[in-house]
Amino acid sequence: MTAGKKYEYLWSIGPKREPVDCHASEYIHHLLDWVQHQLDDEEIFPSMSADKGFPEDYMGICKTIATRLFRVYAHIYHHHLAEVKMLKEEAHMNTSLKHFIFSIQEFGLVSPSDLDPPKDYIQTLR
Repeated sequence: MTAGKKYEYLWSIGPKREPVDCHASEYIHHLLDWVQHQLDDEEIFPSMSADKGFPEDYMGICKTIATRLFRVYAHIYHHHLAEVKMLKEEAHMNTSLKHFIFSIQEFGLVSPSDLDPPKDYIQTLR
């Protein structure tokens, strides 16, 4: 999974959490499974009926989730933008990215350096 030659995203697999190079579809599959697991974890995201608060590292967990989800945008914009344009879905992708960018910037969820791969697109959308 990459966003150009400069950006390669690895996924940690197994009990030793060793980083593994995998195809984008496999990376995204692992990512979405992992995000769902995080969202379902009552210790991280307690339900409304729960009396317990959020864990101390709540913001760190949210930042990790947002950063990893942003990598999907970076990959799509770098490798699949022609297909998105061909399908006439660029406006929808841009709107989705724009809302995501505004949200992560509002709450400081993704570091500016992690936003580098599609930075030209981000500047245009602002």
